Amino acid sequence: MEIDNTLLAGIMTSLATLVAAFITISSVKKANQNLEETDKYSIFNKTYTILVRESDNNTIVIKDGFSWVAFFFHIFWLFFSKLWEAIFTLLIIFGGIFVHLYIVEITANIGLLKYYVKFVDSAPPLFVLLLGTFGNGLLIRKYTHSFCLLDNRNYKVVDSVVATTKANALLKYMEKYNNG
Repeated sequence: MEIDNTLLAGIMTSLATLVAAFITISSVKKANQNLEETDKYSIFNKTYTILVRESDNNTIVIKDGFSWVAFFFHIFWLFFSKLWEAIFTLLIIFGGIFVHLYIVEITANIGLLKYYVKFVDSAPPLFVLLLGTFGNGLLIRKYTHSFCLLDNRNYKVVDSVVATTKANALLKYMEKYNNG
């Protein structure tokens, strides 16, 4: 019985592909186990909140804790995150402070004004620190609370995951969700 060379080459190619796939799968499983082991003891672990909208299973991952992006790029971060309520609140607060400062400057004694100006000048750094501290909480509130009837942000907080990155947090949640 004679076997055609092309058939033999096809069988050998298929076997080589199967062996390569087996090696790849086993190395991916081993890498995943190594990732889980390193995740347990990593000093770079962060806590992430998982938000899910039940209507379309859209998932959002938000880091808990201090937001360095909100701290350094505060105004741009507020606009990028579309936190309109916070922007308007800040405009009202700082607008009121500056109007009040202008009225005090016109009517007050010049000697006391310099201390008042120092007090008012400390407001923006305090705001930046508060925004860095509570920025991610504002994002979670944005997605979980509806502010009007036309709002379609019905996300629910479903889990909190400890991981090194957002992608790992989402993978851990999906793994837990699919297995549990």
